Amino acid sequence: EPSVVSGPVPLTPIQHWFFEHATVDPHHFNQAMQLQLKPGVDWHCLTSALQEALRRHEALGLRFEPDRGCWQQRLQQQDQAVSVCRQDWSGKKDVEQQMELEQLASELQASFDLGAGPLARAGAIDRGAERPGSLLMILHHLVVDWVSWHALLEDIHTAYEQLLGSRPLELTPKTTPFPVWAERLA
Repeated sequence: EPSVVSGPVPLTPIQHWFFEHATVDPHHFNQAMQLQLKPGVDWHCLTSALQEALRRHEALGLRFEPDRGCWQQRLQQQDQAVSVCRQDWSGKKDVEQQMELEQLASELQASFDLGAGPLARAGAIDRGAERPGSLLMILHHLVVDWVSWHALLEDIHTAYEQLLGSRPLELTPKTTPFPVWAERLA
């Protein structure tokens, strides 16, 4: 089905519930995923794959603002890339890396703004050519759930493999657009 690229979208029932119950720091209700990357990962392909997958998932373009005591959501066109903060930790010891990881995660989580977005952040950690790297992804729970993580991670992996092989991007067909799904639920 065609999708709305921008504009107001009704809150889903779970989003209504969230705003009724998350009255303290609603911007800090995030989900994080840390993925271990094979040594020698192609950072350019990974960043491009991540950008493509994040741009493809419409819910990541949602923004939320209070209006006369009620929260409203709008879909913002995903024309800007989500920044991927790449860190080179190849010269750091494991203990230092763990402390840096905790600091990076805190910084990424604290940077969320429900009204301005984006509601997805990523940190790529390069530990050197011989050691596995990491990809830390943090998304606000208003735009991701367990099922969404599976679809997003599959798209990132597929896009990475296709870009690595210099093949054209052919990701799985999109399902019902988020705005259509939210309207049906409402």
